[in-house]
Amino acid sequence: GTFQPAIDVDARVWAGQTYVFAAGNDGAGGMVGEQGCAKNVLTVANASGFESTPGDNTAGDLRPSSSQGPTGDNRMRPEITAAGTSINSTDGNNVPNGYQSLTGTSMASPHVSGVLAALSQRYPVLEGNPKLMRAWIKASALKKGGGDAPDSQYGFGYINANRAHYVDSAWALSYWSNESVDASTFGGHWTYHDITIGAGTERLIVVVNWDEPALTTTGASTPILADVELRIDWDNNQSGGQT
Repeated sequence: GTFQPAIDVDARVWAGQTYVFAAGNDGAGGMVGEQGCAKNVLTVANASGFESTPGDNTAGDLRPSSSQGPTGDNRMRPEITAAGTSINSTDGNNVPNGYQSLTGTSMASPHVSGVLAALSQRYPVLEGNPKLMRAWIKASALKKGGGDAPDSQYGFGYINANRAHYVDSAWALSYWSNESVDASTFGGHWTYHDITIGAGTERLIVVVNWDEPALTTTGASTPILADVELRIDWDNNQSGGQT
């Protein structure tokens, strides 16, 4: 994230555009691409969108070629996974047929970009708000195992367009935006929110996400300028939060 291509992207996000990058196709032993290591972007892994053989439960499995993190400074990458296997894509070298079947994170990334474009219409607040868009995509994603923690293989999980667009009394986008923890009125660099949890609630997903200014020079050990922690105190008896 400290190379010039990543710095350039981190600077561009402040214009209000959400940037999506393919993680790369170097597998577990390779590296995530330079732009994919930028701190203000969404980086995409490639998984199978269907079973190899009916009943083998391989749909949603990470493809061996999908690049895995973490980054050199130990940040989680990729952050989201999408179908990028055997995708019918355009072929400029094959006219007039013009199509070919391709596999890779470059096939998974347009899947994510399309969902983000649709979400900009579904939730106008997400348009021009990259940090909130990325937070909502992470919050609405699902790991194949259901409750598994985020990791540097799948990120937060498989992108779920239905959950990202769906709204009912039990599931909806809710957010606090542009919170300041730099000069808190509480005597320290922190702020808090109370969340009322309804009876019978089975899952609460909380994501903290922010954009940072780009570095001005290359070669630093990390592009990260701030250390922001999220703590959840579920019964209001822990001064530092229980998680």
